[in-house]
Amino acid sequence: MVECLITVETAIHLRETLKISGVKLDKPFLCPNCKRPVKPTVEGGAMGSHFEHYKRNLDCSLSDNRKAKTLYKKYRADKASS
Repeated sequence: MVECLITVETAIHLRETLKISGVKLDKPFLCPNCKRPVKPTVEGGAMGSHFEHYKRNLDCSLSDNRKAKTLYKKYRADKASS
């Protein structure tokens, strides 16, 4: 096996352990859906701990979609002009 899924709590603990030990890994966590880099975020405000894409990916069903309508309109316009 070359990959597995872990909980956000485990990812946060792993990140903190690596930070303390001085080991640096550049964006070690990937979205299981789109395979783009994600980061574990700690609980805060109304949101519990969760993974978040470094760069919002509107093509990924697991990406944050709170601002999706506005962002998707811009994304489609940018995509059409390139």
